[in-house]
Amino acid sequence: MKERRRSDGELPRGKLVLDTSVIVELLLSTIRGNVIKRMIQDGEIIPYVTHITLAEALYVLCRHIGWRTASEKVTSLVRSGYFIVEDVGRIFELSAKYKCERKVSLADCFTLGLAKYVSAPALFAVREKELADENEKRPFDVQILFLEDLLNSVQRTANVD
Repeated sequence: MKERRRSDGELPRGKLVLDTSVIVELLLSTIRGNVIKRMIQDGEIIPYVTHITLAEALYVLCRHIGWRTASEKVTSLVRSGYFIVEDVGRIFELSAKYKCERKVSLADCFTLGLAKYVSAPALFAVREKELADENEKRPFDVQILFLEDLLNSVQRTANVD
């Protein structure tokens, strides 16, 4: 599926690499998470993740809702068939290179590495300071999107109409 922009400030269609923060929003059924869920179910986006992302989502959720419920949610997400879980063996060098050159978390480096590998934007739920700072210093070679910015832009546009 070819990536297309619907309009300024909206999520692209097609392949999209999801960061842990987006997975957590999705599995906790937040407003932001429900937007992503609808787009996935409607086939507007094809979500890619790594096992690193899933492991991080599992431990973050565990701290909020307990191990059993968190494990059930992550397992259901994987079994849903909507998500492409990419083998990190294909991207570990790309990810390590980002970590070597940038001051961002290793999990974020795997998200960026996967985005580069599959030629898709990387989506983070919120504007992470360290990631935004690094991108300001020297733009990454992959497109980075922040769900909070995109949804705020959509809300502003809706309020103008």
